[in-house]
Amino acid sequence: MCDWLPVLNFIVQCGLFVGLTWYTFETYKIRNATQRSADAATEAAKASLENLRLLKESYEERIGQGPQIVREAIQRAKSLIVYWKYEATHIAQPPQGNPDPAALNNSGLLDVLSHARQISPECAKLLIEANAALMNAKSELEKAYAASRKQTFLPTPGRAPQYLEQAEALLDKGCG
Repeated sequence: MCDWLPVLNFIVQCGLFVGLTWYTFETYKIRNATQRSADAATEAAKASLENLRLLKESYEERIGQGPQIVREAIQRAKSLIVYWKYEATHIAQPPQGNPDPAALNNSGLLDVLSHARQISPECAKLLIEANAALMNAKSELEKAYAASRKQTFLPTPGRAPQYLEQAEALLDKGCG
């Protein structure tokens, strides 16, 4: 028959062998890359678990410090109240300036709500109400400052002192 048929068969088999060898090599490279990726994912998972463990420890430590954190926030807010009670009774007319009451918005009481809730829901409610009173006092002071710039007679602090007294009374009720 044909003398070239066995040669063609040999060439096809050699081509298939080269293809199989190339495929095996590529599969080996993919397997190694996959193994490295799996190892990296495992290490990342281990690091995440360790991070979660440390966060849990930190959270548990802070839970134990909750009453102290709330007391410190209340003391800071009371200091603000003392300062602003004085400022509310001494509103200056132009050209003197008045201090910015923005600090009354940032009393820190809302920052410790999670700790206050762990003490009691009533404690959290008192902090929210005290913070609202401080914000109302801030608003009243801003109105008084605006009025002092427009008027020639002595300005009144509005209801700012009452709001400050209300906030102080709420904080005096205590939280822990």
